Amino acid sequence: MTIHLDLDDYLVQDEHELTPELHAFILQAYNKLFGKFIDNLEAGPADLRSFDKTYMVPNGRFITLRDQGEIIGMIGYRPFDRRFKIDGITRKELAFPSKTTVEILRLFVAETHRYKGLASRLVEELVARAKVDEVDVMYLHTHAFLTGARNLWEKNGWEVVVIDSDEPWNTIHMVRDVRLNADEPKTHRWEISNGSSSTKNSSEAPTLSA
Repeated sequence: MTIHLDLDDYLVQDEHELTPELHAFILQAYNKLFGKFIDNLEAGPADLRSFDKTYMVPNGRFITLRDQGEIIGMIGYRPFDRRFKIDGITRKELAFPSKTTVEILRLFVAETHRYKGLASRLVEELVARAKVDEVDVMYLHTHAFLTGARNLWEKNGWEVVVIDSDEPWNTIHMVRDVRLNADEPKTHRWEISNGSSSTKNSSEAPTLSA
């Protein structure tokens, strides 16, 4: 499925395989954003090494933004595995019992195309697909060192539920009930707390605002 945006000649495209072009774009973004924190950059993130098993599954999606055929942005989601635990127990504020929950990953817009609202448009496209997939909750985590990221997600309807003190990541966990529109009053308040998680490498976070 290809969707035309009301922004020049950009195209949003659903990706169904990891092409060499997409592989290179993901790795480039990963290295740029997390390079100073990661020892083995050549290996790339875990989802890149198992792209099909991560995104080409029920409740999995990966879309790109293209300008004249060239990838200039991306975002995806996968089923949320509730991997953030304390003493082996899933953290209650990230458990989302009885809800279909996905995790957003890999939001990135190339530097040459930022400050045009493209990141928010990619988020809108992903949310639309989540509603088609009958997703209840879209979870993500980001970091304070990613300039503007928290503000972007809050602007698009996400709420902070936990802020970890896990240096150097200082992970910010956020959620949105996608059964509501971004500007609708929330029917609940997520529990907000500070804590730490047993998951040390947070480089799978959605990435950059634009």
